[in-house]
Amino acid sequence: IFILFSFMWYKSFRRIIKNRITGNKGNRMKSLKEQLSNYKSVHLNHKNVITHFVGVPMILWSISLLLSGITFDVDIFNIKTLSLLPVTALVVFVYYFLLDIKMGFFATVILSPLFYSASIYSHSIYFYSLIFSVFIIGWLFQFLKKQNQLLLMILTSY
Repeated sequence: IFILFSFMWYKSFRRIIKNRITGNKGNRMKSLKEQLSNYKSVHLNHKNVITHFVGVPMILWSISLLLSGITFDVDIFNIKTLSLLPVTALVVFVYYFLLDIKMGFFATVILSPLFYSASIYSHSIYFYSLIFSVFIIGWLFQFLKKQNQLLLMILTSY
C-alpha cells in the first residue's frame, strides 16, 4: 500500500512541477482559493468545523507517529538512520508552498510541532497503542458529529 501511495504522490508532484514550469493550465493543481471554496461548501455546519478542528489533527498525529516509526539506514551528512516522517513532512511542505507561499509558511508553523511531537513519541513503549487509539478517537470525532457533546464528556471525565 505504501509503495502504491508513494507512486501516486510522485506522479502528482511530477505533474504539478511540469505544469508550473510549462505554464500548462490544463491538468493543473487547484489554487488555494478554489480549494478553500470547495472546503467551505462542504463544511458549512458549525459542529462539522469543530469536529474537524479536533479530529483531523489527531488523525494527522497518529499517521505521523506511524511514519516516524518506519526507519531506514542511510549514511548521508552523518545521519545513520532516517524515519519516513521528515521525508513525508518535506513533501507536504513543498506541496503547500507550491499551492501558496503564505499557506506554505502557515502549514510549516502549524504542522512542525505536530510532526516533532510525533517523532518524540516514536520511541515510546506504547507506540502501537498510541497510533491505534489516537487514530480511532480522531475518526470518532469525525463521524460522530451530533454525538460529540457526549463523546467530549466521556473523554474528559477520566
